[in-house]
Amino acid sequence: MVYGLGSNIRGQLGFGHNTPIHTPQRVPELCHKSIHQFLSGSDFVLAVNTDNNVIFGFGCNDEGQLGRHVDMDVNVFGWGSNGWGQKVTIS
Repeated sequence: MVYGLGSNIRGQLGFGHNTPIHTPQRVPELCHKSIHQFLSGSDFVLAVNTDNNVIFGFGCNDEGQLGRHVDMDVNVFGWGSNGWGQKVTIS
């Protein structure tokens, strides 16, 4: 199970709204998805599942940080402003 709580000001907790969550609540979208890793920015979250490395993204996408509509069949790309060095290079 995956639980979320916090300010949720940009919808980054994955509940489909931006209302603050003051006590831990299950994130329905991620239930039974075998999430094994989270990548968190200041106003977005990416969750990676174990079965097939599907990436779920929630929150602010005004600089493309959720990677929506990106073709990633062969390569892995970083996107967004990188204002705080959040892009990572893997060699």
